[in-house]
Amino acid sequence: MPEGTTLTVNLSPEAEAQLSHLAARTHRSPDALVTEAIESFLSRESQDVAAIEAALVEMRTATLIPHEEAMDQLDAAIAEIIASRGGN
Repeated sequence: MPEGTTLTVNLSPEAEAQLSHLAARTHRSPDALVTEAIESFLSRESQDVAAIEAALVEMRTATLIPHEEAMDQLDAAIAEIIASRGGN
């Protein structure tokens, strides 16, 4: 594993026991499991933040329609899908 920053994390006794158990069961080091968990978390959170930021930009630049009109469009789309399925 490449060298990186050392980080000290305080775990509850339960979390530490769970981490040790999982490391033993998967034949991996606790450090490897924690590193993977942090990297996975950061990736997901970064994607979420990017999506939220993009939505905010779109919201600020888009032409917004009133709620009632949006609901009418949604109802029409649902009705069209129902009709295309033979009314079922």
